Amino acid sequence: MLQGNFCFISDQYYIDFPDPNVMINKEAVRGELRSRPCFFCFRDENEPRILWLVPASTKYEKFKAIHDKKKAKYGFCNTIKLGTLIGRPAAFLIQNICPVTEKYIHEIYYDKNHQPIMIEEQLAKEIIRDSRSVLKLVRAGKPVTFTNVLGIYEALKKTL
Repeated sequence: MLQGNFCFISDQYYIDFPDPNVMINKEAVRGELRSRPCFFCFRDENEPRILWLVPASTKYEKFKAIHDKKKAKYGFCNTIKLGTLIGRPAAFLIQNICPVTEKYIHEIYYDKNHQPIMIEEQLAKEIIRDSRSVLKLVRAGKPVTFTNVLGIYEALKKTL
């Protein structure tokens, strides 16, 4: 079960769905390519074989400033959720959400004790709630995500 876990997606996803707004899969760390970012997973309400992935970023201050600006302007911000991941501040970028199937999950994110990385249950519920709210806006024609979530979602449904 991937619901609530964090994962990394395969390079094949970027080949099959070449959306330039899906967050890049690799990052150089001391000259070595590493899987980045990790994604928080939850299942689609209508098609459980499709997972929604919300990237997590450690660039907390950068995204907190964007979050706070949106909150000041609109009274809320449902495209960025602030919280902690592995004991460190993190931003969960609902604005960069993308759909996948399990075929594109490269690996689950584990800690040093080989336990799946998890977040607090309340934070997970809020990310899922805000993500579903954002997806409803996208389906209503509001451009609130960077990725072409509907195009990728429909393409994935055809492969099931």
